[in-house]
Amino acid sequence: MEGFFMKLEYSILLIWIVWIMEMYSALGQQVTDEGENLRLALSNCNWLDSPEWCRKSLLIMMTQATTTMEIRPYGLSALNLRSFTHVINAAYSYFNLLQNTK
Repeated sequence: MEGFFMKLEYSILLIWIVWIMEMYSALGQQVTDEGENLRLALSNCNWLDSPEWCRKSLLIMMTQATTTMEIRPYGLSALNLRSFTHVINAAYSYFNLLQNTK
């Protein structure tokens, strides 16, 4: 009975950790998507008919928007759904490797 409760405890902990990782990755993906939407909105606006001060401001904003907006905690890796799937795939591969070596 002790082994069952230990497996249950670790399963609940694993689900909790995966849920937290997915939540932060989804927020990071949302920041990246909004940066892309900003870049597209700036390039599609009617800037040719606007005054010169507005064109200069748009040029500065477009220049700053060329870099991809990402959340990188401690500068290690970007928080987005692609990195989340890589982590989940690697964890599943390691789990299968450990299960097959028994």
